[in-house]
Order: sequence, then structure tokens, then C-alpha cells
Amino acid sequence: MGKSKSPKQEVVDYRMSVHVGVCLGPVDAIQGIYINEKEAWSGELTTAGDIQIHKPDLFGGETKEGGPEGTVYFLPGKADQVLPDDLASRFGLTGATAPGFRGLTSLFFVGGRTKASVWQTLASLGTSLLFPSIPLPTSGFLWSKNNPVIAQTLWAKVRRIPRGLGSENAQIGPDANPAHMIWECLTDDMGAPESLIDKESFETAAATLAGEGLGLSMIWTRQDRVESFIGEILDHIEGTIFVHPRTGLITLRLIRDDYDAGNLRVIDPDNAVMTSFQRRMLGETVNEIQVNWTNPENEQQETITVQDLGNIAAQGGQIVSETRSYYGVRNAELAKVLAERDLRSASAPLASAEVEVGRWGWDLTPGDVVRLDWPEYDVAGAVMRVVSIDYGKPGEPRIRL
Repeated sequence: MGKSKSPKQEVVDYRMSVHVGVCLGPVDAIQGIYINEKEAWSGELTTAGDIQIHKPDLFGGETKEGGPEGTVYFLPGKADQVLPDDLASRFGLTGATAPGFRGLTSLFFVGGRTKASVWQTLASLGTSLLFPSIPLPTSGFLWSKNNPVIAQTLWAKVRRIPRGLGSENAQIGPDANPAHMIWECLTDDMGAPESLIDKESFETAAATLAGEGLGLSMIWTRQDRVESFIGEILDHIEGTIFVHPRTGLITLRLIRDDYDAGNLRVIDPDNAVMTSFQRRMLGETVNEIQVNWTNPENEQQETITVQDLGNIAAQGGQIVSETRSYYGVRNAELAKVLAERDLRSASAPLASAEVEVGRWGWDLTPGDVVRLDWPEYDVAGAVMRVVSIDYGKPGEPRIRL
């Protein structure tokens, strides 16, 4: 008796042409397409054009869920953008008559022209006149096999560097310069005239950040106010933004060790009134900082931890931990630098004070560094930084720091 043949597995293709909006455009380039969190394509395309995807085994091959195949048209959303003629023809239009989808970065997922190669072969053999009316049918983009779920997740990795402040230092490695990001938020999204912004302070900050390698990649989804987004950037770079009382201009300042302690203004009982003074006790300090950052390889959050071993020993081995979210950081080494930065201040028994000074302090600004002499609290020459200022109402004699 012959052996019975096992039945062949039925394979079903699931295809659909889809137009996907990515973000408000234009963008500088597309660098990757990910379907169900798997890389379907990587590269760099800086102009409108087509991307060929052929990953038949991405989800397990023919007998499982197959893999994506087809053409993806990349439209970066530029002001003069038109639909490619080949894509427009699928709608019975031309590039001149089809909508250009300007101002929106988008992707058209379509299938190949299933009989185009056959038709072209016949034409090359001089037989095209035999079948003059045969259309060139199209098929949708192949998303998967044997699974009717179309792309549970669909990601596009795009790059856009803000250059409203200028091209110099706009890009830091693969990321954007945070000073340029804030500038664009102020001018484009908040509508602040450039004449009301201290451009030099932004350029100085941009140069410092470039030297530090502190580039960020962040998305503003417009679900929060732009002021909140700017605040998140400032948290990453340890900076402050304010209207300078001398110039009346919006000013950006980075909190850095860039001062000479011998040249600082002195605040003492002769020129100020102390309303509050506190010194952090050892038990109130933090000896472990955990920083959450984004791994660009998988777009997943990862954590890096740093500890102050001396502080842990001083607290009897007790670990006191805090977590900071720096999701705009996409570099493990930079995440470590920021964690160490935060640990230095969190683990130190710092002092804080609230004082009232006379109108001589009218031009003090957030981020300024001063020296505090206050015998009552046994403080002599303590270097302190102004965190916030209440200039008071017109006519009030005091300024609260």
C-alpha cells in the first residue's frame, strides 16, 4: 500500500493599500520602517521616493505569518511636494492633478503591479499589440500571511533638525541641539517675534551643548502645552529660561560651573532679610539615581543606575533612590553623564534659603550665582544659585529670592 500524502497547508495572503500619516512635515529624512516592532526597512531617504520592502520571513515565513512585501512611497511633506506619477496613476490621476499632501509627512503602502513584468516582457518581444487592452492590475501591500490582523504596530523613524536659529550646531550626532529645539518652539509654535528673544544667549547655549554632546530626540505630540514641552527639554539640559530685566528679552541660560566665586555678589544681614533657611540632613539626601532613557535600537525604555557609595556607607548601607525620566536621551553614555550630574546634587547636604533684598537686586535673574554670609546660621562664603525671583509689584521695596 502506498503512503498517503499529507495535505498541503493553505496559505492566505492579507493585503491592503494604506496611506499613513506620520507627523506634520516637512522632515529631513526617513531612516526606518518597523512593522509589529520588527525592522522592515532601514536606510536613509532624504527626498520623496519609493522604498521596496521584501521581508517574506520577518514573521516566520510562508507556513507561519509570512512577512511584508510591497512598495512604500515616502512623502516628506515639503511645500512643493507632488505625488509621483506612478502613485497618482493608481487613482486615475497624474502628479499634476493629484493632491500633493503637503505639510504632512506620510507613507503610501501599496503592492506591486502584479502583471507589469509580464506585460513588459511581452512588449520587449514585440507582442504588445496582441493584448492592447489588458490592464496592469495592482495588488495591495502584503502585510502578513495566515493572520488577518494588519500591522498591530507601525512605526516610522524620521529625522528633522530644527534650523530656525541657524545651521551651526543645529545637529549633535544623530540628534538635535536642545537650544535650537527651544528656539523653534518659541518662534514657530508660540509665535514669539525673534526681536523679543536674546539670540546670543541661545547661540551660546547651543555651542555649550554641542561641546557636551548633549543632543536630544523628542516628539511633541501637541497633547500637552508647548510650555510643558519646553520644560521637559530644560530638565534634560539643566537650564532655565526667563525674561531678562535689563534687556526685556527672552533669555536661555544653562546651569553650569562657569563662575568665579571671588567675583560674586554678597548677600548678608547688611543688605538682606532672611525669611527662611534650611540645610538638608544626611538622611534627607539621595544616594542612588536611576535614569530612564530610550534605546534607539528598539525604541524601548532602558534604565541606568549610579550610586554614591560614600553616602550609602554614611547612611548605614541604606539605599535611597530616585528615578529621573530623560526619554529624549538616546545614548547610554549620555544617560550615565546626566545620572552622575543629578547624583552630585541629590547626594550633597545642600542648603536652601529665602531672602528679601533691596531694589539693588533688580537685575538678578534665575540661574545667577551669589555668595551668602550669614553668621546667625554659621554660613560664611556659601556659594548659592538663585532658583526663582519675585520682583514684587511696582513701588514695593523688596525683591524676594
